[in-house]
Amino acid sequence: MTRVTDARHLIGLSFVLSAYWVPVVMGIAWGVWLGGDPISIGQGIGLSVSQGWLEFPIRTLPLAPLVIGGAGIAALQLLRRAPRPRTEIVADKLAVALAVPYVAILLYAAAFYVYFIIACRLAPRGCSLIL
Repeated sequence: MTRVTDARHLIGLSFVLSAYWVPVVMGIAWGVWLGGDPISIGQGIGLSVSQGWLEFPIRTLPLAPLVIGGAGIAALQLLRRAPRPRTEIVADKLAVALAVPYVAILLYAAAFYVYFIIACRLAPRGCSLIL
């Protein structure tokens, strides 16, 4: 039986990959439930994902905490620099690389929040009119 600590790199990668695969699997399930052909539905979803890959992290934003958590675990393991098998290192690097769009969205939201707080502090009447 595999202990959780032995498969930690796979858990972090599966967290990140779940954000990319959940819409695809759900699209195929809905298409089959509606009576469509699974292969043509899968090809249609693949075409949709390949055309809209820039908006893909925005469409799966509710899964961002899962992705950022998995990438955080992977990043901590990469920073440890302990001797590990090459497959674990590749899995951690892939998890971090796939989480970059989600981290960028999080940083953008944090920058907007900080800007809003600073603007409220510097305003003559504060943000009492807004809030």
